Amino acid sequence: MLTGEYLVLKGALSLALPLRFGQELQVDPSESGLLKWETLVEGNQWFIADFDLADFHPIETNYPEVVEILQKLLLNARQLNPFFLMNNQGCKVTSTIDFNMEWGIGSSSSLVSNIAFWAECDPYELNHRVFHGSGYDIACARHNKPLLYNLKDGQPDISVVDFHPPFSENLFFVWLNRKQNTRDGMLSFDRTKAYTSEIETVNAITLEMIGCQSLSGFQQLIRQHESVIASVLNTHTLKERLFPDFPGAIKSLGAWGGDFVLAAADLPADDVRNYFKQKGFQTVFEYDKIVKPF
Repeated sequence: MLTGEYLVLKGALSLALPLRFGQELQVDPSESGLLKWETLVEGNQWFIADFDLADFHPIETNYPEVVEILQKLLLNARQLNPFFLMNNQGCKVTSTIDFNMEWGIGSSSSLVSNIAFWAECDPYELNHRVFHGSGYDIACARHNKPLLYNLKDGQPDISVVDFHPPFSENLFFVWLNRKQNTRDGMLSFDRTKAYTSEIETVNAITLEMIGCQSLSGFQQLIRQHESVIASVLNTHTLKERLFPDFPGAIKSLGAWGGDFVLAAADLPADDVRNYFKQKGFQTVFEYDKIVKPF
């Protein structure tokens, strides 16, 4: 999500980009009478569980916290489609994730999308029931191009857009060494307020950003957006807190305080990478190395 964080929950327009990384789900029939689940992360086994098919009660697992969330997803998928895994003699499910789970770039949303596709139910409703988020990340899991996303009367409104910043070689995504729980991040956001003027400003920034042709103009839009969200959350911008000497613009992404930031600077890639490494942040992606090509 490049724009609209937090305020997308109130109907603001968000510009979002699908990434090169993803999660696949393979389902094979078995005669076990169970749902046997395995998750592989970057080729290594991360999670295993056996579920009873009657009510998806976990029989065995190596990760109780994850199995609880997965059970909720499966139960809600069945509520949305009562025929899901009924009269089934068993299956083996393998979920394959090709990125570091700590990056916070969509392991939950891609899982929701995959389970909904498998269960033939609405992924946005499934996501809302279990995670209560805006659903923009579900849209990204289902699209291969940049998109505009907003909620209208609580329902997702999505349109694919052309977003080809001619200065993409000056854009970098930097991991802040910690995964920010989106639900925790939203605790500082007051959902009872209307934020009418802030939403109007963010909407205008989002539309300008799509067609922006200059790095300096893009940097100014980043600064404006950061100022708006900082005032909404009653906090300082991330650049003020962590990177005051960075010779460019920095934008928080998603829930403020963790995961990735976007850095925009008129500098060689090696200089940007060295700056953040000296600050202790080793994971720096160039724009074209993380955003899905289209």
